Amino acid sequence: MVNCLIFLPNFLDSQKHSSLLFGVVSPYKTGIAIYILGSSCSPQCKFLSRYEVLGEISSNGFKSARKNKFNFWISIKFFPTTSSIKKIAVNSEVLSYDVTVVLYDKESIKKSPLLNTAYRNTHPEEADYLFCLIHNVQEQPAICCVEEKIRGNYAFVNFSLEKLASLLEYLFHRIGANCFKRLFLVSSFGSHFFNVLETFSCMLQQILKDKYLNIPFMNYFVARICDALLGQIIIYYVLSYTTSDELFSGLTQFQEFIVTCLKNTVEWLMGSPAGLKLYCPLNSILGSFCQFHISLWWTFLSLLSPFLKVAFNFFLFLGNFGFSFQVSMLADILAIVSVHMYCIYVYASRLYYFQMKGLKILSRLFIGKKRSPLPGNVHSDPYTTEQLLFGTVSFTILLFLLPTTLIYYAVFTGIRITLIFAGGLLTRLKFIMNIFPVYLTFLWFYNPILLTSTMRVNMKADYFPDGTLVNRVKPVCEPWRKTVEICIPKTIIKPGEIEWRKLTADVLMGNLIYTV
Repeated sequence: MVNCLIFLPNFLDSQKHSSLLFGVVSPYKTGIAIYILGSSCSPQCKFLSRYEVLGEISSNGFKSARKNKFNFWISIKFFPTTSSIKKIAVNSEVLSYDVTVVLYDKESIKKSPLLNTAYRNTHPEEADYLFCLIHNVQEQPAICCVEEKIRGNYAFVNFSLEKLASLLEYLFHRIGANCFKRLFLVSSFGSHFFNVLETFSCMLQQILKDKYLNIPFMNYFVARICDALLGQIIIYYVLSYTTSDELFSGLTQFQEFIVTCLKNTVEWLMGSPAGLKLYCPLNSILGSFCQFHISLWWTFLSLLSPFLKVAFNFFLFLGNFGFSFQVSMLADILAIVSVHMYCIYVYASRLYYFQMKGLKILSRLFIGKKRSPLPGNVHSDPYTTEQLLFGTVSFTILLFLLPTTLIYYAVFTGIRITLIFAGGLLTRLKFIMNIFPVYLTFLWFYNPILLTSTMRVNMKADYFPDGTLVNRVKPVCEPWRKTVEICIPKTIIKPGEIEWRKLTADVLMGNLIYTV
């Protein structure tokens, strides 16, 4: 017996007139899936030329079975008084197929633009029967041709979108091949700028392909408008109390304050920090090196001050495009101000890392072990007297120098962690502004049917009078947070979660910490 899964629109359960059924058939290894997309009383209906006639529905008894190219004919009989389905047969023989009927809400699926793409992404293991149902229903044309309307009434808009999409694609791909982009993408502002271009380019191409404004684009477009308005409000509020020259002067004073605080911290480390007795020669070398590096960086910033002022005014103008651009500028300013801190952190981290690694290797000396040529293995080895003496002296030197190195590493690692957490906060704030769900939240409260993104199967099975098993599926909304995640454009990368265990291990072992 062949399994036959028939998807029927729920309005056929209250059919009042005899009509022909049209739809799509998908054969599978264990049987066939029949998707009934509608019915027509007229044989001249245009749907009958686009889709295959699969059967009929009537209140009379079953007629002699007709055949189509799939070699079967579905006959549905309904009660004339109650207009509900009484009996379903395939090729006039109820028992020739193991029939299971699934009633679906066609109008809800048709009005759910998120359902087509979201269901495959969220339910890949179930994306066979239900995804085919969603695809076939949403691809079914309306009574009036939508494409002809767009081409006739909105030809100018369509042409403009095509040219804008081509321009954005040119800016992103052609200019992106230039080394200017590689230098520009180093900064947070540059990467955000090209990400906005790429997102708009991909979304406009999708709109031209689908012939309608999809919900992810509308949400992103409204988010960009809110971002621009918020940026304009902040610029207006700041410039109403000060000028751009005063802002740059304040930024310079802030840099000088940071440098002064850092110098005072290094002088504190060169003394007796927290009453600790450090090794004076090494402490003096490390402190002098840090002071020289800080002074060198401050001199470099002083020489570049005229160019930095021009660049600051230029980026201040670009900040009018939105609050997310201002956040990107703030992240770049934070990175420029803290370059010398990062360099000192790298020096301290590498010194601490190699010192800890040396202590770990030399500690095997006391248990008679050495590293094996095989990766990650050790084996016993009889050390000579000279090797034991040299190894013991080296271990002692590294051990007694460790407190001095550890103090510098702890201080500058703390500063580094503070800076990367501030940068991570700015990155997440920029991500929130990129996906700011104003439009989605509005639809969530006022027209939630447009946000349905999953299918719910009624687990309580029902039966027709002839004993045919009946299930019901209905599109439903995911939780608000899940809906927002579905509508995030693919070009916008969500910041990852902080791996606290890995971060702690990297700090203890002296590995470099980049971003969170």
